[in-house]
Amino acid sequence: MDHRRRHATSVSGLKVYNGNDLIADSASGIIQSVSIGEFQQVKLSHVVDPASASQRVRWESNNENVHVTNGLVNVVAYPGDGVQVSITVTTEDTDAAGNPISVTIPLVITQAEVQTLTVKNGETIVHEGESVTVEAGNDLQLTASVTPPNLTPTYIWTSADPNTATVDATGKVHGVAAGTTSITVQAGNKSQTIPVQVTSTSYPLTVYIKWSNATPYFYWYDAPGETGPKWPGTKMNSVPSCGNDWYSYEIPFGSGKEFSFIVNNNSGNKFGIVVPPNQNEFTGLERSGDKYSSVQAMGNSSAYTINENNGSEIAIGAPSCPASQLGGKKPIAVPQPNLTREGWTRAMNRSNAADSPAQTRMRAVERDASSPQDENSREGEFSVALENGTYTLWEKTAPEGYLINTTRYQFTITDGNVTWTGDATPSIVGAMGWISDKPTQVIWEKEDSTTHTALAGSGWTIEQEITSAEGQVTWKTINDVLDCTEAPCNASVTYKDEDPAPGKFLVKKLPVGKYRISETTVPEGYDRVGGPYEFTVTDSEETVHVTNKPIGNTRKTGNVYWGKVSSEDDTRYLAGSEWQIKYTPYDGGNAITVTITDCVAADGDTTGTCAKEGGKPDWAYDAYTTAGRIGLHNLPWGNYEMVETKAPDGYYADPDAVYGFTVGPDTPEFQNVVIYKKNADGTTGDPIPAPTTPLLNYPNQVISNEPGVILPATGGEGNTQIALFGFALIAISMLGCGVAMRKRI
Repeated sequence: MDHRRRHATSVSGLKVYNGNDLIADSASGIIQSVSIGEFQQVKLSHVVDPASASQRVRWESNNENVHVTNGLVNVVAYPGDGVQVSITVTTEDTDAAGNPISVTIPLVITQAEVQTLTVKNGETIVHEGESVTVEAGNDLQLTASVTPPNLTPTYIWTSADPNTATVDATGKVHGVAAGTTSITVQAGNKSQTIPVQVTSTSYPLTVYIKWSNATPYFYWYDAPGETGPKWPGTKMNSVPSCGNDWYSYEIPFGSGKEFSFIVNNNSGNKFGIVVPPNQNEFTGLERSGDKYSSVQAMGNSSAYTINENNGSEIAIGAPSCPASQLGGKKPIAVPQPNLTREGWTRAMNRSNAADSPAQTRMRAVERDASSPQDENSREGEFSVALENGTYTLWEKTAPEGYLINTTRYQFTITDGNVTWTGDATPSIVGAMGWISDKPTQVIWEKEDSTTHTALAGSGWTIEQEITSAEGQVTWKTINDVLDCTEAPCNASVTYKDEDPAPGKFLVKKLPVGKYRISETTVPEGYDRVGGPYEFTVTDSEETVHVTNKPIGNTRKTGNVYWGKVSSEDDTRYLAGSEWQIKYTPYDGGNAITVTITDCVAADGDTTGTCAKEGGKPDWAYDAYTTAGRIGLHNLPWGNYEMVETKAPDGYYADPDAVYGFTVGPDTPEFQNVVIYKKNADGTTGDPIPAPTTPLLNYPNQVISNEPGVILPATGGEGNTQIALFGFALIAISMLGCGVAMRKRI
């Protein structure tokens, strides 16, 4: 081993290559641009002169849309027309004057052309000109994708009228109010505009009337998409709690749709209705004197009242008699389609000046007869009949998979009409107050432990802790989660990954409880590390992080073995070969070249490279101590090239023979990496052969040498012995000649 001190060498030049092409040379001044497309990559390499100088350099980009790491240039987005982008490479060491050497390489970046843009509503393709429909207060998820599929453009979503419908950066459309608008998505040079129809939210609608000495019938017609009853219509129900002559009729299709109606007594007598001026809810159709016998209503309320004691004028809202008896009510809804009535508990505090404060707690189940009751059978919606007063509403129990909404809402009931007060109010659509809950969210990330970059392709099992009545703890499998790496993720499947970023996981709507995740699908080329990982979901923590940092996978390392045999007998293993091995890291960086000699252990002594030497990588020694059998263990990812620099004694080493192998994510067998002989043009050739009689253990691939006479200067000890033996024969011959000459004299 050379223990001489190595002195730093000044750099004299810097060259940069694109493949085999020289594109920059500090000495000659050569600078050539590099052409690259948006979302594409190119690998550059460098050489620092002289070879004895440090080969370490710094790579820099002058544009945030172009990244460079160890020579790998990645254009993540088009920088823009006319923008000058360049990569600068600078030596770590300095020249004789004390200055580093650098070269700057201009990039010519072409914008990626999107060939096709596809918009989907769920799994259904929305073709150009086709419309989508969303109910006011609800959401609709649109997704977009492009071809070629390797492009990753930024999708820009816009709404033509945010007062009708909004859209966020993910394509989620939210219906604001009934009407029509359009949503446009732009991806590079392609765009598509989607017409959007926002429909009214439907909720129960009841018409009340006071008509003395009559038996009213309610006849409706001209409701879009609905078929009305035959004349004279449907007999209205009496409302005795409001006194005599009060009647009601519930519109079968609810609110949100215009309709026309006539109230009659089934004997040809139609009730005359006064339509108030300066409003848009009612329109008189058929005049009868100073009143109308038929009226058109827009359906934007939960109740209408017609009172003959109030001039027979039609008004929005329920009668002023006790709403709890009338059923004149306003609904309160939570717009998640999977919520159940049993999943909600509401607490209401009613306060009137004449009454002392009292708290009334309402449940959809387990309530006493005097408690307010949810009278709306629709999932996730509440209709509660309340007396006049001021109330506070808050959530006590969140639905399964959701967080408690901690907001307190105040409202006032006045003659069946709801007025929301206070700083916080629900989202009001028509007469409906929508109160939303956020789903629980659990996130975790996966990374390569070597580079600390996101790692795609893992799969996980989610288990929930179950405790029996006897206190026994078991784990129940909830679901298997595979990494979603491309939008749209299949969010319709419960407890799936909803984050399209590779290596990032987002699972929503897990119920409150204790869970653990275990990695069950490990990315190719990696080993599983750690786990299971436990976490707890509550109804108050919005986002649960399974771990406080990404979960890493270590790369599998490779083992390679080969035998050194005679070309005349491939079962004869030959000791003493020497090899030069060049290693190029998988993730880029400087290549490393080491020399390794066949390790032979015999009679308590060893020869060759049998252990790690200072300054060399950990793997750079022969781990197989049998003569002629060479093995390298724990090889990191990268490309390896081998050249035999010294053959076994008495054999010939081919200086033109280059062998190679690769360790990486696509390696089929890490414990016995296959070695290939390279072709003359540097491409990968055939694998080296197996011996005629394979060994029970490694190696099962061999490299042969042909016997040959080698000069002492290039041979080993055996060659020297052969030369000495030849000299001895000559000396003996000459001695014999001398004896014969003496006899002749």
